[in-house]
Amino acid sequence: MKCKIRNTICLILFMGLFCIVHCSEASIIWADHFDSEPDFVCTTTQEPAAILTGIEGGKHYEDCVCNHTPNTEIRIESDLGHGTSGKGIRYRFDTSGDSTQTCSLRIHDTETYGHFFWGFWMKIPDQPIDGADANLKLTRFYQGGDSIIPGINLATGEFNLFWQGASRLGSSTWPHVDLYTVADGEWHYYVQEFQIGQAGDGDGDYFDGTGIFRFWTDGQLILERTNIDWSTSAGNFSWAGDYLSEHLENLNGNFNAGVHDIYFDDVVWATTKEEVDEFLGIGAHIYFEDDFDGYSDSPANHGWTGGTSDKFSFPDNEGFGGSKCVKVTYDESGTPPYWFGKSISDLNLQELYIRFYFKLEDPHGASFKFLKLFGKQFAPEGYANSTFAASAGNFYAIAYGDGSGVENDTQKEIRYSGPHYASDPELVWHNYASPLYIADNKWHSVEVYMRYNSNDQRDGAYRVWVDGQERVHVTNVKNRHNNNSLYFDNIQLANYCDVAYTQPFHVWYDNFVISDRYTGTIEGDDIPPSAPSGLAVE
Repeated sequence: MKCKIRNTICLILFMGLFCIVHCSEASIIWADHFDSEPDFVCTTTQEPAAILTGIEGGKHYEDCVCNHTPNTEIRIESDLGHGTSGKGIRYRFDTSGDSTQTCSLRIHDTETYGHFFWGFWMKIPDQPIDGADANLKLTRFYQGGDSIIPGINLATGEFNLFWQGASRLGSSTWPHVDLYTVADGEWHYYVQEFQIGQAGDGDGDYFDGTGIFRFWTDGQLILERTNIDWSTSAGNFSWAGDYLSEHLENLNGNFNAGVHDIYFDDVVWATTKEEVDEFLGIGAHIYFEDDFDGYSDSPANHGWTGGTSDKFSFPDNEGFGGSKCVKVTYDESGTPPYWFGKSISDLNLQELYIRFYFKLEDPHGASFKFLKLFGKQFAPEGYANSTFAASAGNFYAIAYGDGSGVENDTQKEIRYSGPHYASDPELVWHNYASPLYIADNKWHSVEVYMRYNSNDQRDGAYRVWVDGQERVHVTNVKNRHNNNSLYFDNIQLANYCDVAYTQPFHVWYDNFVISDRYTGTIEGDDIPPSAPSGLAVE
């Protein structure tokens, strides 16, 4: 029986506790699981630095402030955290009419960061507040001296994000983004990404810069903005002169909710999303998976498109481990007969990982596209796609559009044999190997990572693993035009066969997975690692 990957549903949201580390030394800026902290209660103002010492990243909590006793408090103890056991932190507010109150555990920091990720687990009980202005400020930091404030509207249960450029200082109008409703009494995990980009232009338009904000909830990308003017000033994000804290402010209406609790656990600030996900204990988020077992009707009823021609069959016992799979018969050149894929247009993914098991018999010199990734097409025309090609039995090259125009297909090529044959001299090569012969009629685990570049950036990337070994890793890629969509549209597993075709051959696919990170080989499979001939690292 084949192992299937299960997606652990998790959730991420903002929080006013964080941790900080120098990027050159580690990717954790600061973080706290709270499990190693002693039991702690704060109801007034005190200095917890000598008490709370569980922070990673060399920082410490500077002070704790609660200004609405006796009901307002901060508490760390067992059974308040996420999961079946372990410590967490609870913020308790009294929302019975005060216009302003503060409940915060604060870390002062003068370091600056141009790019970072913020993640945490959070639970807000379903306790609606009668009032539109009950905004909880989760933290405050600066870019060029201008405030950026992630928060939650406790009246609606929605996250929000406020920021104010220098041209708006003193104005009552703040740009904001309303995000995701979270007050359901369940634990969720949240991740936010902030990147400075270039300084704003000072014209009052906050959406024509190159700053980035991304927001994930329970592993799903809820919002992405890649053109933000965070500020009209140059510089990085900083907490200098302020603190990482939580506030409950602007309670200007008639509130009758009484005591309101918010729970947090596993709070982390880091320079990579991978580090944040690891700290939060999150496995790969599986967007789609299919091992083709468990159903006898058409794969079209299970999320697939195409595969209806006589080139495709779904034998019950030819798959990996003797199970069901997809079998493709290549018996002519061309494209139209060979379409079997998965639409992912609704996921709005700029980057993804695809893992499948693959078997190829001798193609007798033919070349074919064993995987093709299409971007969304914007009217009236124009999309960016990438082709993963096999030639004469070898995994040979990745062909992609170079972003010089909106029609992007195969203008550039990345060969497995390395930079000597690269058609783009600006590529950065981290790993490469000689073309890998794979037409041995044996099963192999194949995994691919691809990222589209952001507007005006060379941050696209490709990686390929075969049998758990990385065979190519290239960054600094431009693979789309600014007018192309940032997101993938569909994945095609079997595609064009070239005119070098001379006689029929077969390709098999099994154990297909789309995820947000590296999946690897199935535990317990008996595929030996392929020989790393010609491996080079630069």
